[in-house]
Amino acid sequence: MALAALLYIYRVAETTTVQAVTPEYLEDGQAHILQDKEIPANVTILRIHGPFLFGTTEKLADATRNLNEFRDIVILRLRNMTALDATGIHALEQFSDRLHKAGKTLLLCGARDQPSQLLSRSTS
Repeated sequence: MALAALLYIYRVAETTTVQAVTPEYLEDGQAHILQDKEIPANVTILRIHGPFLFGTTEKLADATRNLNEFRDIVILRLRNMTALDATGIHALEQFSDRLHKAGKTLLLCGARDQPSQLLSRSTS
């Protein structure tokens, strides 16, 4: 049973990605809402794709290790984040704190029902 749980966590972690939205991503990716949109010079957009659960949260820390690469406003697109748990919320809070200390602003957008409800409950 424990082995099955570990295998499940590993497989979930393999499907989750945290990436910056780059001009190349906008041009080469599948059709989506950001194509043909101008992203302001002071904005960095990141996206989480897949479940953001225990076992996957380290991907956010890895992708955001150097905050000097980010602009003043960081938008974290959550529309493709399919699930969130307490570990994921904690990772988002840590990321927010790091950005705040660096003088940057974090905006979350596009969360689906389950992540949105959990995020709303965690801020109350």
